[in-house]
Amino acid sequence: MPFFSCLPYRTFPTELLHRIIVQVIADSVHTICVSPENVDWEMNVFPTFCKVSYNFRALTLEIMKQAFRSQPTSEDISRHVTFDRCRRLFPPIAKQFERLRLFGNRLYRPTRSRSHFDPEADDALLIFGYSLFLSALDLRYNSIRAPSRDFQIAQEISISALSLSLAICPKVRPVGLADVLSDAMQNQMDLVQSGLDAVRTAETLDSLMKEWTEMEQYKSKDENVEVRKSENLAKIRDQIEELEKVYEAYAFIIESDSIFQTSELPNVLPVVKKLQEMEVDGQRLFAASVERLFERWTATPCFPTELDS
Repeated sequence: MPFFSCLPYRTFPTELLHRIIVQVIADSVHTICVSPENVDWEMNVFPTFCKVSYNFRALTLEIMKQAFRSQPTSEDISRHVTFDRCRRLFPPIAKQFERLRLFGNRLYRPTRSRSHFDPEADDALLIFGYSLFLSALDLRYNSIRAPSRDFQIAQEISISALSLSLAICPKVRPVGLADVLSDAMQNQMDLVQSGLDAVRTAETLDSLMKEWTEMEQYKSKDENVEVRKSENLAKIRDQIEELEKVYEAYAFIIESDSIFQTSELPNVLPVVKKLQEMEVDGQRLFAASVERLFERWTATPCFPTELDS
């Protein structure tokens, strides 16, 4: 008798297997939404798991029932029926995945994809959460070339959509299925907020430099004017330091983001260039800090090149 036939049959504990399947499904749905690569495996994650073994099929069908409102029968889960018995359960979920995929393509093929997402009554809560997430990403992407004020309004709307989607996550069943979405949304909220802070700081700097120029043109030696000029320079210095801090936070978050890069934020680079030209008594102001800012905010490319079909 072969040695291996003498060993006792072992399998994963049901709880551990369930957790693994939930995690892989969560990763698959996220990949379907945001990856520019081929996602055929992820699109077929449910039938793939159902083909592995009886235990995989039983747990996968239970997850489908909880998360996607599938209606497997006791016969579907029976050890005595084949995989073909379950095929009717997959098309409704596949259609939800396909709609998300088309909508997600807007992030990488904006000039080719005009798809939008219309929620349907049978959509899973997870699918609805991802539709809000993708809407927020799409809004962030498309507002990047807008004027500063319009950009700020768009980012505030984006934060609202992300907040709503984040509130949905704890309601998704089974527990853990929305963890990847929750983490991605929190990351996007941090990214949007830090980008918003950068644009607002640049706007404040621009206003302070205009005030300085007006006072310089006044050519008055009045003591009050000199005090105001000193206060103005101190505020400019503080805002430069703030913009450096914002960059650190923004760059840290954006390392894993492929949708847009730091140099795309509206009005930031033009303001930094104005700082480079600003002189006080014939000397460039805060030269080292300004040069460092300029290098950082120009260190990354613009939009990623659209992927080939």
